[in-house]
Amino acid sequence: MAENHLSDFSVPAALSDISHPQLKPGEAVLHTTGPTPSIGLYYNDTKATEWQSCTCILTSMRVLLINPSTMLTIGLLLRKILQTSEKPGFLNFSHPKIRLHVIDPKFYMLSFREGGRDEFHQKLRSAMTVKTSWLESFSRRRRLTFLTTVSRALKTSKSWIQDCCKPTQQLKGYP
Repeated sequence: MAENHLSDFSVPAALSDISHPQLKPGEAVLHTTGPTPSIGLYYNDTKATEWQSCTCILTSMRVLLINPSTMLTIGLLLRKILQTSEKPGFLNFSHPKIRLHVIDPKFYMLSFREGGRDEFHQKLRSAMTVKTSWLESFSRRRRLTFLTTVSRALKTSKSWIQDCCKPTQQLKGYP
């Protein structure tokens, strides 16, 4: 898979002593897939061959994938995920997956070879709900700040305009 397909994924900090990514300040681990690396990554419907048989860690900020054979780790910020959806498996030919919709028509899929998709998806949706409510409150706060600033500016400019338009003393000899 060409590297530009993983452009939404960032390379997180180095692994700690216990083979977990070092977390950012304020970041917490919400869920870790089982002890056996069994998660595969897809870009749209194309398998990312270098990111098969990974361990997946869901944190309050990112979805992290650890490739135990290379000890490389990548992460997708939750704020980049617009929505998620499930894709069922088909008998023994395909494993159940979670689609991570980033920008239409682009999406990534996490393939769950040893189960655990539903539990992971539930926790991912919860983490995204927290993210969404935080962003909405931030947006409301920004809108309120903007409106307050505009309101103050209009009041200031209104008084400035009124001062400029006040009748001035008539000069003698002029109407």
